[in-house]
Amino acid sequence: LRGFAEWYRKEKQLNKQAVAGDYIRHMFVLGLHKNTIRNRLLVLRGLVNELIPHKQTINPFVGIKVKKTKAQSKLPFHKNQLAELIPILQSEDLQLRDAVDFLYYLYFRPKELRELKISHIMFDAMKLIASDDILKDDDNYLKSIPVAMQPHILKYKDYPTNYYIFSSTGTPGAKQLSRDNLSKRMTAILRRLNYHPRYTLYSFVHTGMMMAESAGIPHKQLQLQKGHSDLK
Repeated sequence: LRGFAEWYRKEKQLNKQAVAGDYIRHMFVLGLHKNTIRNRLLVLRGLVNELIPHKQTINPFVGIKVKKTKAQSKLPFHKNQLAELIPILQSEDLQLRDAVDFLYYLYFRPKELRELKISHIMFDAMKLIASDDILKDDDNYLKSIPVAMQPHILKYKDYPTNYYIFSSTGTPGAKQLSRDNLSKRMTAILRRLNYHPRYTLYSFVHTGMMMAESAGIPHKQLQLQKGHSDLK
């Protein structure tokens, strides 16, 4: 709504007639993803229906189709890039450094990390179980914690089980991080280093899968660890 209001005010200052289609084009120019544009249209369409009594006026957002855009996957990091990034994270942002392990070894999405609690870790079995209340896909994930990551996991053992692993305190705590906190912190570092925009926090997932595949781990195991329903 704020984005639409800012655009609308500028259009009116130019004495232009504000047309819904122009706003859609404006969002594409901003580089917004097609799903984001669809979601914004849904909000605006619903708001117009609420504001116009008895729907006596035609809703300008009804019937607008959003063109398809080809999704671009995030690029995996290469060894020389990891050699540059990991020391920076280690010295500047230890919480973000820990988050990288959860992406690299366990293939969690950044937005799922903020929902993880100490209770999700099975310390004796060295597995991490996550259910559909925090996952994008409607399923339960039982992820094996690789040997290389196990010493990092043990440091969480003495925290209360109801604590979020990634909390606003920088260590496990009762208050979870805001939705895009980790992603924005990583983006700030990557842009400072002049990395291409297709490198993001999620790139560590693709990096982990690429390295595991190179090490000879079967594709079926990677599929199960990632939580996809099929190999495609």
